Parts: sequence; C-alpha cells; structure tokens
Amino acid sequence: MRSHRSPNPPHITPTSRAVCFCLLLALFFTGCGTFEVALEPDEPPQSPTSQPTAAPTPSPAPLPSPVVDAADTPLTPSPEAAASPSDLPAADWQLRPPGLVYRTMETLWQINQREQPVAMGNYEAVLSADSRRLLSYDFAGQDIWFHDLTGGPSRQLTHTPDRIEQNFSWWPQQPGLIVFNSFAAGDEGYPGRMGYLTLLNLGDSSYQIVDDQHDTGPTGFALSPDGRAIAYGGGEQGWIYHLDSGTQPFNPADYALTGAKGVQIGSPAYSPDGTRLAWMVNGGLGEQGEFLMAIALFDLNNGTARLLHPYEPMGRGGWPLPPVWSPDGRWLAFTAGPVNLDEAGVWVISAEENQNESHFFGHGGTPVWSPDSRWLAFTHFPDNGPSELLAVETGVWSTMPITMPPDGSGYYLTDWITPQS
Repeated sequence: MRSHRSPNPPHITPTSRAVCFCLLLALFFTGCGTFEVALEPDEPPQSPTSQPTAAPTPSPAPLPSPVVDAADTPLTPSPEAAASPSDLPAADWQLRPPGLVYRTMETLWQINQREQPVAMGNYEAVLSADSRRLLSYDFAGQDIWFHDLTGGPSRQLTHTPDRIEQNFSWWPQQPGLIVFNSFAAGDEGYPGRMGYLTLLNLGDSSYQIVDDQHDTGPTGFALSPDGRAIAYGGGEQGWIYHLDSGTQPFNPADYALTGAKGVQIGSPAYSPDGTRLAWMVNGGLGEQGEFLMAIALFDLNNGTARLLHPYEPMGRGGWPLPPVWSPDGRWLAFTAGPVNLDEAGVWVISAEENQNESHFFGHGGTPVWSPDSRWLAFTHFPDNGPSELLAVETGVWSTMPITMPPDGSGYYLTDWITPQS
C-alpha cells in the first residue's frame, strides 16, 4: 500500500494525545456503547405512514437575510495568490476558498465569491446545493423553517409540538423534499439516537414517517444521487427506503462479505454515481478474527464487497461518521479513531480497484471536498489553542491553512457549495 503523511504532521506530546483524542471522539464519534439497533429481519417491509400536520402555532420572527461580516474586508488578490499553491511554500500561501460552508458555536457561515464570510443562519441551519435556500431550526418552537435567500418569504415548515425533528437535509435530486429524523417528544431513548426517517413535502407541507420501526442509527442516513433511495440504520443489517417500493433490508452477507464474524454496519455513504455504497463496519474482520473497524465498499451492480483501511478501534463504543466521497468518486475521506493515536484523525484513501493509496493528515475531522474534487478541507486539532481549518490539494497532498476571521469559538466544516454569483 502506498501511504503518505503530510510533510509537517502535528507533533503530539504524551499529555496532549489524550486531550486531542478525547476531542476527536467527542466531536466525530456519536453514540455510546456497542452500536446495536433493534432489528427484526423477518418483518415485512413497513409501508409509509402519514402524520397529519398539527395546527399552526405562533411563528417566531423569520431568520434575517444573510449578511457579510462587517468587520471583514474583501481580500485583494496578490501575485502570490494567483500562483499555483503547489508552487509555493505552505506558510506563504493563504486560502479562503469561495463556497466553503462552516459553523461556529452560534452561526452557519459561507465564503462568498469575494472571499468574505457571510452569516447564513443559526448553528443548525442547512444550505441548499444551489446556495439559494436555507433550512433553519427554531430552538424555541422546535420546528424547521424555510428561507428563500433570493428575497422570497420565510415560512414555517413543521407544526409538530408532539415530535422532535433533527438532522434535516436537502436532497438535490428531489428539491421538493426535505429529509430528516423525527421522534415523539419525550422519547429520546438511548444516547446517540437520531430517530425515524421522515420526509416533508415543500409544496403542501405533508409530513411522512416512512419507517417507524427502525431507527436511522447514530449517524443518520445517506441519500442516493438518483433521488430514489435512502440508506440508513445499522447493526447486523441496514435498511434502504425506496421511494417507489418502500423499505427493504440491506444485508452485508448478500454481497459476499461472509468471511467476517459478528459484523455490524452503520454510517452509509453513496458514491456520486450511485453504483457503490460505503458503510462503516466492525466485527471479527482480522485474519485471526480480531475485532477491527473498516470501510466496506459494496458494489450495488455486481453484488460484491471489499474492505478498506481496517484498524483496531479505541474501545467498542460509539460509531464513526460516514466516509465522504470526492465528487469524482475517486477518493474517500474519513476520520479514524484507532488505538494507535499517531494514526488517529483525517485520512484519504483511494476508492478505485487495485489502487491501495492512502494519505494521513493528523488529528482532525469534518472533511469536505470542493465541487471539482481538487481540494479537501478539514478541521485540525492543534496541541494547544482552538481548532483551525486546513486544506490539501489532491495529488499534492501537502496541507496549508485556510484563513478565517478569528472569533475564539473554533470551526466545524459542513459542506463546500458553489456560492451565489
């Protein structure tokens, strides 16, 4: 296997290793205890159930229109900025890439075309793939709101005092649907629970719990790029909800992943072309049956599977977030939490057949890809001080800083979307 570490990996002292890794686990591994979901494989698929929307409640004030941080000024491109980053020392090159979406402790931000941070909404807000619509969460009323960033009105989408919604998401191939998790108020259940897969139609605000038997698991769901299926759940098997045929089980054994013992799956991620589905898996994956964590890459057309980057995890509690596909489908970025803390953090591995290439970039998490697959950005945890943002160019694999206005609260990357012109 060809492996690469960043030219200047962060130095980890014995004292800071424990602190850094605790932060890593707290931010990027969800749930606690062994990941187990109550599954009943012999049940027939659940038919979608519709829930009527309750009567509207008094509405909070709409989210204010996005504004540019007044304390920040546009960057004036310098001769160095016009040069290729790979031709310059990392310390001499500053990057504030347009389209990068990130959160601070209170606000969602996006970098606009002039390289200015723009306040988009509160911490729980989610930007659409065209940067023209926004979903936000009203913490007082515990409901989801819709905002038209081109100047249209804001409106309340959910009126459900008896339910809690979370992890809401746009589906680019289904622009009329919002996908999220929901559960009955007061029914939080076990730690790391996300709730049941739920759809909301933007046109008539109809609210549909599509599977009220299987929790989506601690890391939520994955939306297929053809707009027809949603992968979720986990345990000995996962689940696929098809818009035209309902819920069906996803069993690893159906893909020739039969050599391992006691395998559990979770954290799914569809490839950009929809032909492959990656799940995080754990169980007796070693040659001697030792307990390991890995990425299982399932070929949905050929019915085969292969394991990528197996490692011995730190304990058996929690569950890692899904790997993140590069838009060209060539790479997978993910956060690993192995026993060997020198290898805990952000990795990029090749998703292509017979190309065992991997790259390690130190302690961190929340990797996101640029729309053209040229860049990977992620949050880095230094030994001291708040988190910082770094970027790496595909094929060059050297890290460089992303410059942001200091606010003392740290950063959490969420996406990389082409901003409005």
